Amino acid sequence: SVSELIGQPAAQVFAAWPQFVERYHDVSEVHEEIVVGEGEAQLCFDLRISPLYTRNGHLTMAGRLVIVNDITERKLTERALRASEERFRHVFEETPIGMAVIGLEGQLLQVNKVFCEMLRYDEQELIGRNFAVFTHPDDVGKDALLAVQALKGAITSYKVEKRYLKKNHETLWADLTTTIIRDHDGQASYGLAMIENIIERKRAKLLEEERRYVAYELHDGLAQIAASAHQHLQAFAGRYHPRSPQARQELDQALKLARRSVTEARRLIAGLRPTALDDFGLATALRLEVELLRADGWTITYDETLGSERLPPTIEITLFRVALEAITNIRKHACTTHIRLALEREGPKIHLEVQDWGCGFDPAAVLHEVELSEHIGLREMQERIELLGGHFEITSRSGSGTLVIAELRLLMAEERSMTYEH
Repeated sequence: SVSELIGQPAAQVFAAWPQFVERYHDVSEVHEEIVVGEGEAQLCFDLRISPLYTRNGHLTMAGRLVIVNDITERKLTERALRASEERFRHVFEETPIGMAVIGLEGQLLQVNKVFCEMLRYDEQELIGRNFAVFTHPDDVGKDALLAVQALKGAITSYKVEKRYLKKNHETLWADLTTTIIRDHDGQASYGLAMIENIIERKRAKLLEEERRYVAYELHDGLAQIAASAHQHLQAFAGRYHPRSPQARQELDQALKLARRSVTEARRLIAGLRPTALDDFGLATALRLEVELLRADGWTITYDETLGSERLPPTIEITLFRVALEAITNIRKHACTTHIRLALEREGPKIHLEVQDWGCGFDPAAVLHEVELSEHIGLREMQERIELLGGHFEITSRSGSGTLVIAELRLLMAEERSMTYEH
């Protein structure tokens, strides 16, 4: 209690604090922080010791004014804040996507290395400049409008697809996600922007649109002409009977070629943009491909648990093309007619397997060689799946066949596939 402390020697009261005893007899004023204890029991104090003066201005050596404040909570808060800032700095610098801290006026306050590499600028060339300088003129408006809404509190964050301008004047397509960071009073402090390069997804989207266009052109042009030619030849063969065996043979050959042209045109159309996929979904489209292969003499086992469930279009076409590419590789290189195809829904995962029991190969060697060759199917399969955040794997050994596995997590793939649909 206070009464128990009155009259006690200061050195005795603060005996547990050697720092105090050392400082108490200093003639000058003392102000410092002292730490007592260790670990979780550690305490922090703010210590002030001031000499007392007499009325005539002479220093009274026997008197000191001692003020001790417990600042343990403040120190713990500061320590936690430093740890939080260190974690943020680590994430900011090490994340594989671009990140930027943006001021309330739109100026760049901090940028990470990835963002600098994306735009081909040095850090000092970006800091302090407004984000609009690096934004495509056609996209400045929608970005600024969303930023104003976020600053006003109408929305907490926003995501937008936009174009950035690189230092070399090239255009970079990116997904921008911005969150407004607020202080304890709810006032906006700054914006945290995350920028993901989506140029490969945009290219894949354009390629898919080109495939669809070519498929429709083939269907309405070449396929119709081939089918019409075949019908006319059939009608001619039914009405006119060649007198010589050679003429009969040539007519039969012409019919076979016409029939083959129709089949090949349909195969090309199906490979470019299968109408069954659009109309009935992935499981049915694969089943129709299986039936065509069986009609050609292939032994195929097809197991699926997806049924009539429809998936986002980008996911369906990606898995369909992976399956077709794997089957095409088997037909060209595996030296077997036995295939197992499996399509399974396991909770949020879509799992595709294509297996053969042919001659096999070295996947690592082939994936390396395709960079210099015309055959890039394996690389395309891998890139298609990885663009949607999935897992792609090839297991094969010489003489032991090949297993191709493609797996997509539906929610992740669906989120990424939105880039294609917009």
